[in-house]
Amino acid sequence: MKKDKKIWWILLGAILFVFRLFMGLSKFSSHDELQIYLIGLKSFTTDTYPYYGPDVIYTQSQIPGALQGLLISYPFKWLGIPEAPFIFLNIITFLVLIFFAWYLSKRIPNVPKWFMFIWLLTSPWTLNYTTHIENPSYVIVGSILFFISIFELGRFYKSKLIHDHLSFLFIGFSIFWIMQLHLSWPLMLPYVAWVFWVNRNNIKLLAKGLGFLILGAAISLSTLIPTLLKGFGSGGVEKNVIFNYEHILQVPNIILRFLMFASFEASRYIGYDTQKRIDFLTEHIWVIPIVLFLLLAGFFQVAYFIISFFKKNDLEEWNKVKWFTLGSLVLVSCSFLFSISEPRSHTFFILYPVAIWYSFYCYGNLFKHKIRSIVLVFLGAGILFHLSLFNNRFKDRSLFAKRELISKAIAEKDYTLLALRRESNLMLSNRASVWQQVEQGAYYADFEVKNAYFKAQNIVQNTKYEGNFSCKIDSIQPFSLSYTENLQVLGHPKKVLTSFWAKTKQVEDFVLVYEIKGTGGNTWQSKKIRSSNFPTSKWELIQIELDLPEHTSPDSELLIYFWMSNKSGAILTIDNWKVRFE
Repeated sequence: MKKDKKIWWILLGAILFVFRLFMGLSKFSSHDELQIYLIGLKSFTTDTYPYYGPDVIYTQSQIPGALQGLLISYPFKWLGIPEAPFIFLNIITFLVLIFFAWYLSKRIPNVPKWFMFIWLLTSPWTLNYTTHIENPSYVIVGSILFFISIFELGRFYKSKLIHDHLSFLFIGFSIFWIMQLHLSWPLMLPYVAWVFWVNRNNIKLLAKGLGFLILGAAISLSTLIPTLLKGFGSGGVEKNVIFNYEHILQVPNIILRFLMFASFEASRYIGYDTQKRIDFLTEHIWVIPIVLFLLLAGFFQVAYFIISFFKKNDLEEWNKVKWFTLGSLVLVSCSFLFSISEPRSHTFFILYPVAIWYSFYCYGNLFKHKIRSIVLVFLGAGILFHLSLFNNRFKDRSLFAKRELISKAIAEKDYTLLALRRESNLMLSNRASVWQQVEQGAYYADFEVKNAYFKAQNIVQNTKYEGNFSCKIDSIQPFSLSYTENLQVLGHPKKVLTSFWAKTKQVEDFVLVYEIKGTGGNTWQSKKIRSSNFPTSKWELIQIELDLPEHTSPDSELLIYFWMSNKSGAILTIDNWKVRFE
């Protein structure tokens, strides 16, 4: 019987893993998801180390550390398919959620194990924020390991399930794991200080524990050290810390959002406004009764969590649990007084394990009643609801909608075929000019950049005439790098001669442009790129002569660049580009 039961558990786990994986693959439409994916795809296709991770759009900054990029780029190296990062993410999040469910089942015996395991793997927040490529999805790994360790070392329980040394190692590892993924990591520091305080009389424990904490930190810190050694800086993340007293009014909202981590928050995932939610329900009429049921269930869960705070509980650690949870809410509320961002749920998703831990203690009293059938209906309704989400997203908003394009980007080692990376101030400020003066009035575009990590995105390495890099113009990047200089500095030339090696099959879609800007007026002129040998798959030397109009204004600025006038999907690659003024 025990063997049969174990087989059923393994089979259920396999089904839930596949279900979670496909739910993750169905969500690939937002700009943030694409940009996180591109961090790793760029690292893989350009063979560069991803010194910085997720962007912070409020300040155009970027989180230091390579962890996020490596978590995506290495799966590409292992499998070489577009789904690779999703598969790896779902493996690590599945395992850590199973570990968390096991831990809670040991600590909270009055809640059925089957409910813990199934709910943790299929609840809205774990299905929609730990299965698809976005930085909070990876945060869950560190936050679960961290809070299990805090629960173990915080003297909530008389016995230990996790060895103290391993708990300290998890704490050190988790801090620097989350530090490279999300700006919420400072929330962890007060918990660490609290653990040292409650164990202040056990000097031996703290001395050994500190050593393991440092060891754990060294493991995750290893992906941050190269960034620190390069001296590129903080990425500007310190600009996100500002005093914002108005956020004190958000405390009730923060409490509700925290409790919703452990409830069925259906409305969030069917649309971000009323009209989109109505559209979803109109297209999926069959799911309306399920959504209404789950909405009521979600409201009940949140209300029950609030009421339970004031009720008795059979487990002796209950008082410590509820006051610890309240302290966590006070901590996160205070933290937003020093944050530029609004207190949206994903910004403090790091506290998800605390909300779940607290909620299962609340469920202990509920499961005294005969509610098994209701709970099974609830779990089944949740799965049907998520199947409707999968069906809604599959055609236009899943990875499969862009799979062919991603496969081409992987094969041709050019991430820009998918999209461009959002660029931070750090990237822009460290970008050196490619233009070099070779003699008086003559300049050369040196695409052989010294630091490939900071290169312009239209400098590519998959196709080149000579050297390692060239410049690409296509539908995604219709403008080349431009030569830009003040006409007075150039001596107000009358003519420019330019030569370059080109490769394209649709030369008629591209032109060479000169543009003059100044108080004396703006001038724009283009000239077609012509050669009797196009179309060709070989490199061709092209020479073009442009006559420049007279501009005597001292602030007149000349720009010369290539432009794709017809976004047909063609590609022009140029190399060894030279300009001479006469």
